[in-house]
Amino acid sequence: MSVTLLVGTRKGLFQLHSDDRRSWQLEGPTLEGWDVFHAIVDPRDRTLYAAANTFPYGGTVQRSTDMGKTWERAEEIGLPEETELKLEKVWHVRPGREPGELWLGAAPGAQFFLRKKFDKALDAEVASIIAMSVAHSHGCLAARARETAQIKLQTPAEHGRPEVMIMNVACLVDKAAAGEFKRTLAQLRTEFAAQGLVYELTGPWPAYHFVSSGREGLADAAASDQ
Repeated sequence: MSVTLLVGTRKGLFQLHSDDRRSWQLEGPTLEGWDVFHAIVDPRDRTLYAAANTFPYGGTVQRSTDMGKTWERAEEIGLPEETELKLEKVWHVRPGREPGELWLGAAPGAQFFLRKKFDKALDAEVASIIAMSVAHSHGCLAARARETAQIKLQTPAEHGRPEVMIMNVACLVDKAAAGEFKRTLAQLRTEFAAQGLVYELTGPWPAYHFVSSGREGLADAAASDQ
């Protein structure tokens, strides 16, 4: 059975042919002047592809339909615009699943930078959702209270729950309005259940967060959103 090995070098692409895998016949180089990092024969149509790089053209893919006798260079290969990266080298080429589809390995690694950019955008989106959820929750609770006071957020070790605390607020509530305040909190629990927010109500506590107000007959209810 005849075997052909494709050998990419800085001097181009060589082919080694053998009928018995003991003695080999060297052919080439083709693509002289190109650094060939990888080459492969597409089993779908026997087209030869080479990941080739050179100073004038940069990284590209060379294509041959006659096993290296003639070559056609791919034009305008680049990384996706969203990566904001410039293609430096093409180091791997592999036939895809669909007709005419090729997968390329290139430098810099676009997938890594895309993932990094995606994670950064995701973090920003999560932060925006949290900020809107906190603002909405605080506004609803403040509408049922005389006063509110933002309290320092606690760590899971401090508040004893696995969730991350995103809001910690003390609310000064009239005793007569305590029922409406609790119903508002229950509505918030239902509204944000799908987002994974957990509301915990503690108290009533002495109104030590509002000692400057001088008011009496008020219950201090602390509501925390985790």
